[in-house]
Amino acid sequence: MRADEAFLTVEDFAAALHRTISSRTVRTMIHDGQINATKIGQRFYMTREELARFVSTCHANANRPDFSSAKTMALGSSSTEDSRSGQVLVTDFIRKQKKS
Repeated sequence: MRADEAFLTVEDFAAALHRTISSRTVRTMIHDGQINATKIGQRFYMTREELARFVSTCHANANRPDFSSAKTMALGSSSTEDSRSGQVLVTDFIRKQKKS
């Protein structure tokens, strides 16, 4: 993924969230309407603005002001200070959204 690319693939979007988030999880969130994406052919594409929107609305990270900084958007980085993986955080987020 280059910094100047306008659109992110599912794989790029997953990697930007956390190294433990799979592309399958991102596709599930797209189909559930939690992530806005455009399908071109057989692939989904998201904008960087959608990534920023999703990160800013994620309740699991609401109390972490540095979550959307450039440092934490790097592949393999994480602002989580506890031992929970990114996959667990997203799963918890989805579960809480379904309860609302």
